[in-house]
Order: sequence, then C-alpha cells, then structure tokens
Amino acid sequence: MTIPKGGRGKKAPYETQQMRVPVPIKDQVNNLIAKFRGEVIDDNNLLEQVNNSHLSLELESLQSEIQDLKTALEVSEAEKLNLSTALQEANQQVENLSTALINTRSEIQNLSTSLEDEKQKSINLNTGKLQTELTVNSVIGESEAQKYFNFKREILRTPREKGETKVTFQDDSKIVCFEYEGQPKGKGTPHFWKITKIEDAPKNLSLAI
Repeated sequence: MTIPKGGRGKKAPYETQQMRVPVPIKDQVNNLIAKFRGEVIDDNNLLEQVNNSHLSLELESLQSEIQDLKTALEVSEAEKLNLSTALQEANQQVENLSTALINTRSEIQNLSTSLEDEKQKSINLNTGKLQTELTVNSVIGESEAQKYFNFKREILRTPREKGETKVTFQDDSKIVCFEYEGQPKGKGTPHFWKITKIEDAPKNLSLAI
C-alpha cells in the first residue's frame, strides 16, 4: 500500500502540521497516523472504483446508442430502397395508363368516325326514301324538308315565326309550295309542313343566233 505523502510535487489528500511528540507515546502516534492514512487510501480507492463503474455505465450507454443508430440507419436504407422500388413501379403504372389512355382516345376517335359514317348513311337512306315517297299532300318535318329540298332553315322558319302559313320554295329544278301544319306534339317538338304543290321549274329559253 502506498502511503500518500506530500512533497516532491505531490500533495496528500489532507492537511498536515508538524508537532513535537513525547517519546513514550511516539509509537502510538505513528500507529494512529498509519491507521488514518490507510482509511484515507481505502476511501480514495472506493471513490476511484465508483468513478470507474460510472464511466463503464456511460460507455455501455453510448455503445447502446451507437448500435441503435446503426440499426435505425439500416432500417432507413431499407425504407429508402423500398420507396425507390415503389416509385419505379408507380412510374411504370403511369406510363402504362398513359399508353392505355392514348389507345382509348384512338378507339373513341375511330368510334366517332364510324358513328359519323353511320349517321351519314342513315341520312342518305332517309333522303332516298323521301325521294320515292314525297308527293303532294305529304306532311314533312322542317329538318326533313331541309335535307330533301336542300334549302336553309330560314326558308320555312321565318314565315311561321311571322304567322304566315304558306310559303313557296323554288330553285333551278323545281317549285314547291308548303302549308304550315303546326307543332302537333307541343312546344319543343318538331314543326311540320304539308306539301301542296311540286312542279318543275320553267326552263329559260334562249334563241341562238
């Protein structure tokens, strides 16, 4: 056991004082001093052990925190990889949807074109049917009359709005007279006219010199 003493740059952990000791009690005093120094040394060793134990606990705590940080970092890297994969899949889905949308638009355009063709065929068919069925006293809707006789809607619409019941239409080939029949099914439904006369338009004669 090292006895703490002062001097030579070292200082004992207690205050000292020089005294004259009677010779008969010198040994007793030395024993008392040795005992006191031993207790001081034991206390310092205990303090050092406590300090070392505290440092060990702090070191273990730091090591545990470092391990937790490493684990969290690994989890974060895994989540980052998963997010990157999910983003790639989402981009692929968007690209697929974009392609599907383009294809759908093309299909709609084709269907629209087909519908227009069918509509035109139906108009042509109805016009051909009118050409074979229309005679004097036939009742015809305004829209059908426009398609068959090829005139603007104002030819029949303007007179009926003015309260006139008869109108005559003439072009280079024919003269047609109409008489307004009204709107049988009520407001918002088609207007009808009865054909009262269909004649060929007179030819302009010219004398060749």
